[in-house]
Amino acid sequence: MVGIGFALAAIAARRWGASKSMPWLLVFAALTWTFGTMSDGLGRESGWWVPLAGFQMGYVVVVVVTVVGYPTGRVTSWPGRIAVAAAAFLYLSNIVVHLFFVDPAADRACLCAENPLALVSDVDLNYRVAWWPAQWHGLVAIVLLVTVAVRWIRGTQPWKSINLLMTVAVLGLAIAWLYLAITEFIGGSRPSPVLFYLVTLSHLAIAVIYAAGLFQLTQTRARVADVMIAARDGIDRTTWDRLTRQALDDRSAQVLWRSGSRGLVDADGAVTPRPASAFAVTSDREEVALIAHDPATAAKRDLLASLAESIRLTSENDRLAGELERSLAQVRESRQRLVGAADDTRRRIERDLHDGAQQLLLTAALSVENASRRAASSDDPELARMLATATEQLVLARRELRELARGITPAVLNHGGLDAALEELALRCPVPTSVTVVGDGRPSELAETTVYFSVAEGLTNIAKHSGATSASVEVQLGHPLHLTITDDGIGGATAAAGGGLAGLADRIEAVGGELTVWSPVGRGTIIRASVPSLEHEPA
Repeated sequence: MVGIGFALAAIAARRWGASKSMPWLLVFAALTWTFGTMSDGLGRESGWWVPLAGFQMGYVVVVVVTVVGYPTGRVTSWPGRIAVAAAAFLYLSNIVVHLFFVDPAADRACLCAENPLALVSDVDLNYRVAWWPAQWHGLVAIVLLVTVAVRWIRGTQPWKSINLLMTVAVLGLAIAWLYLAITEFIGGSRPSPVLFYLVTLSHLAIAVIYAAGLFQLTQTRARVADVMIAARDGIDRTTWDRLTRQALDDRSAQVLWRSGSRGLVDADGAVTPRPASAFAVTSDREEVALIAHDPATAAKRDLLASLAESIRLTSENDRLAGELERSLAQVRESRQRLVGAADDTRRRIERDLHDGAQQLLLTAALSVENASRRAASSDDPELARMLATATEQLVLARRELRELARGITPAVLNHGGLDAALEELALRCPVPTSVTVVGDGRPSELAETTVYFSVAEGLTNIAKHSGATSASVEVQLGHPLHLTITDDGIGGATAAAGGGLAGLADRIEAVGGELTVWSPVGRGTIIRASVPSLEHEPA
């Protein structure tokens, strides 16, 4: 049963992520223990049993490694390394003793086969050497007891909770070994079979507890996976602390964040000194955080590394998302400034045309008209005709200049407001169009100009491409301002590059708005847009 227990523990170590050597060590323990249970029956058949008996106690070294490296199998502490080294030394000594100084055939009453490697065949020597296995078990027991006692005294509460069952099993085994060694040394009566059962059950318990510890470790890994899933959508620093404690099963664990010149800060932003036990979270070779933990948690190095990677990825995502958001904000502000500057330029050109060129043309037209009246009373009809023609051309030029200025910035928008300007657009559209403006207040100039030219572009597209018999424009004032343009045309409109709707979308998005187009074939078109309506235009 113990051999099977070690074999199953080897499978668990292979499957659940122990150190690379632990599966093979546990297989070695299973084989040597099993061979030891059958060795008595081989003693009378072959003298090679004696040298092999020196190897059969190799499971003791594996037990020590399993105990001091629980649960991962990695021996990192100096007491643990000393215990393993002592067990290995005593094990090698036991091999040498059995190889060259034990020959059961020296005792004629034994009827055992001769050890072919024995250097000395002496009955007294055999009796003196026979008690060596029990004594080295006792020495290993003493080393284990000291190691377990030191680790328990120095261990923190999390370490004690993790190692409680293993410590109890080791104490039972060490006490039994020590009792057997003392009994053999003083030459007392043969120990009770109960003691041998205690040794056997302690070995089996160590194998089972080791496998259970590895299984618990996999559950911790699952909690780390839960942390990564939770962190996918972004979590605050307080939540990081809570999830870290749950993942590591360590109530003292917390994440300390690097904060520039301030150093390390906790979740509340308080400056914290660097802890003695911590795992670094690095990004681009720079430390961005520390996972402070109990010293016992250091054995979960793979889990700490997984958790650190999760924190690093989340930090990187937050940093990149922040940079992207800032870049998008800068782009939006830049586009708004460009649109605002373009509107300012249109208004300035309109003002310059009105105050400059139009006034000059008006003055010139009046002068030519006065000259025409004088020429009519003279005897030069040709001059009168030429002046009359010049007057007509000046009036025509002034009318065209007025239309050009209206296209740059409609005067009705400045003086009559958005509803009046949209009504004028509807009257000029060849498709019958209704206009509805609801809500209180007046939008910003940028919002008004954007909606005006968007409606102008939309009605132009309806007139040219939709084949509609009617259209409607609805505006809901507020922040944001909502615009809906509907027609009953042939549908199938898309905001393809280079088209009118693409330009309309660019205009809306340039001021931070959104535009959607619903246009199934044969069912008309609905254009919806939302436009920020700020009290002041962006600088």
